[in-house]
Amino acid sequence: MSILRYRLWVPVTILVCLLITSPVLAVVHYELTPFGSLFAFTPQAMNNHGEVIGYARQTSTLTTNQGVYWSAQTGAQRLPSWNDSIYYDTYARDINDRGIVAQHTRYYSSNEHSARLYDVRSDSWLTVNDSYASQFHGISNGRSPHATGNYRSQYNAVQDFWWHKSTRYQYISETQGVTQRNGYGTMGLAVNDRGEFVGHTKINGYQQGFVFDSSGTNHTLAELTSGRASEARDINNHGAIVGYSDRLTSDSRTTGRAVMWTSTNNVVDLGRLPTTSQYDESEANAINEWGQVVGWSHTRSGTGSRLQHAFVYQNGTMYDLSDLTINYTGHIEEALDINERGQILTDIGVLNPVHVANGRFDSGHLGNWSDTSAGGTATVITDPTNAANSLVQLTTGSPAAITQTIDTPNQPFDIVFDYEFLTTAGQITVTLDGDDLFTIDASATVIGQREQFVGEVTDQAYFGLLDMDLTITLDGAVAGAQAYIDNVSLALQIPEPTTCVLLMGGLVLLTKRR
Repeated sequence: MSILRYRLWVPVTILVCLLITSPVLAVVHYELTPFGSLFAFTPQAMNNHGEVIGYARQTSTLTTNQGVYWSAQTGAQRLPSWNDSIYYDTYARDINDRGIVAQHTRYYSSNEHSARLYDVRSDSWLTVNDSYASQFHGISNGRSPHATGNYRSQYNAVQDFWWHKSTRYQYISETQGVTQRNGYGTMGLAVNDRGEFVGHTKINGYQQGFVFDSSGTNHTLAELTSGRASEARDINNHGAIVGYSDRLTSDSRTTGRAVMWTSTNNVVDLGRLPTTSQYDESEANAINEWGQVVGWSHTRSGTGSRLQHAFVYQNGTMYDLSDLTINYTGHIEEALDINERGQILTDIGVLNPVHVANGRFDSGHLGNWSDTSAGGTATVITDPTNAANSLVQLTTGSPAAITQTIDTPNQPFDIVFDYEFLTTAGQITVTLDGDDLFTIDASATVIGQREQFVGEVTDQAYFGLLDMDLTITLDGAVAGAQAYIDNVSLALQIPEPTTCVLLMGGLVLLTKRR
């Protein structure tokens, strides 16, 4: 199936590029795509294509682990081991948008690890210096990606390193600011596209978060309570860092809290989910370019019980993802990663943002959609090419249309759907509250071939609007024109490190357009 991509171009008077770290985002609901049957799968990271990596037991009777790649299209696939005769236990830790997996494998003969990079697109290993006692934990995007992890020197000290294609390993030495301490652990956990990486080290006997910036300087990060443990787990391209920091409570307890560092000296307590028990810890695992943070928090369910629930934090509020997931009634324990499309990796599957309800018409009827045809018909039928699938058939007499009232995202988004013209006549028009955004003409397509349409909406006038009518209409010069519509969704676009904002003589206040 080919993809037809349209962009909504808007004339502008003034174009001002601003760095945006945390725009106001609409609170959306999610649909869970579960991982399915995979024994003891431990997911680790997800890229902007929704591809997930992690590791799982090789069989239900073996305790050794093997790297796993998962996507909604392919399901789970086990990654190859570097050398089965030498290594066992492979841990896939991160994957970038090019499909390069950062991982490490453990020797049979000892408990030491070796860092490896694997390209899932070409099914090949990338050349890296074979370094004994090393691990990869994070990898960036870009044509020459950075990777970070840890390396144990001959003096049994642990230090950070990063790698990129042109120079292989670059070891971060004491002279560059990462203090080496024999027997103490320092580890890089995440790296952004500018080569800035974060992780933890040990200073004066306790673990402390740090950031190694693009100038080659290492900075320890401020803590909620001085002298308590902290760890930096992710950094986005704007330099925002998340992780956890222990704090001393009023009753002299030490509890961990999810935090964000907006600078090395400014740490923000992100709070926790509601609870009335003494179990009130939370930890942040990841942040995307829009400033959305995910992790886990203790919460209370029932008398005297405690649970760990996954959260998403945005607009200054922490939300329980179990409450926002529409097709799953259990509790989701942990959110591990979030990409720029707003997809969230959890311990049980991937949460996909839902801006359009019943976009797949799986219920066998229009559901949240209305038949707004003016003489034509809109009917949910069984897909002629797949009996397990349902779709909408639009037939003209006069225009045939379906409409759903939606809230639009507060950022650039794509209107996505599958379509197929059954006749040589007709046009499909996409409108938002009466404004014509996109048109597809039957004469420009292959009749009887299923296509995917992607309409890019970048005009701020359509961002963050409530109760907007999204309408897909089939019209034609003759009666009897027909087309199929399926898989309607709104997808968030991936932001650049610096996002361009349209301003017309000052700040624009986005309100409902009526």
